[in-house]
Amino acid sequence: MDVKGRVTVVTGSSRGIGKAIAVKLAEEADIVVNYVKNHKATEDTLKLVRSYRVKAYLVKGAYQYMRKLVS
Repeated sequence: MDVKGRVTVVTGSSRGIGKAIAVKLAEEADIVVNYVKNHKATEDTLKLVRSYRVKAYLVKGAYQYMRKLVS
């Protein structure tokens, strides 16, 4: 999938598969890291993603409420 130059939204990015996806996508795209419960762990993911020198944003809330942010 070509995401270069796009903004991607990664849900569940505080740990596990979601975190791995966020880090991998940070190689090519700006990231919106989303979480519902674990703010501290998601901040850690955000720092890691930003180390790729992309724009990264931290957003709390369920995905259905984020549509306004990315549209």
